[in-house]
Amino acid sequence: MYTLYYSPGACSLAAHAVLEEIGVRYEAKDQSIRAGQTATREFLELNPKARVPVFVDGDHIITECSAILTYLAEKHPQAGLIPEPGSIGKARCLEWLSYVSSTIHPLYWGIWRPYRLSSDKRHHDEIYRTTENGLRDQYAFIDAHLAYGSYLLGDHLSIADFYLFVFTRWAHRIGLPVASWPNLNRFFETMAMRASVRRALAKEGTQLQGELVA
Repeated sequence: MYTLYYSPGACSLAAHAVLEEIGVRYEAKDQSIRAGQTATREFLELNPKARVPVFVDGDHIITECSAILTYLAEKHPQAGLIPEPGSIGKARCLEWLSYVSSTIHPLYWGIWRPYRLSSDKRHHDEIYRTTENGLRDQYAFIDAHLAYGSYLLGDHLSIADFYLFVFTRWAHRIGLPVASWPNLNRFFETMAMRASVRRALAKEGTQLQGELVA
């Protein structure tokens, strides 16, 4: 049986929701970032990077959300969450996973963890403003893309959508005007209605737009 280590509302929510979407048996273990549980000796033995998610399949330990999502989608192709190998669709899926992981996610450091970018507290307000403007630009770009379909791959639901859902939820959390990006807002509402997403949120004890720790 699989085991997922997560922190409520963190990016690990994407893997949690995908496990629910696939419908496999798994154990979910809460490793609250806020409570310092990702810094314990036991957790660091699993992941020295001190971050969630961590996914365990037998003797195999996988870290990094995009890797976990890809592994699950390819191991359970019946769920249809990743296009077939060698297809342009799969390349696009990986393209979006990389973009969300390398562009969207790190921007939130400037919102919640500006000390990662500067140890001088005098810079933190400017970091926040610059980061927020950067997020607005990225969400506008995604909104324009979503004008061509319900999901990132057009009308085909994929693991990339579960990943983007997490960060659209974070946009709500920090007060960005998601409703002003109609296609992104529609995407968020569509994903929020999925039973798998709602089950994952409920199991984490996290509301749709509630409190989280990134």
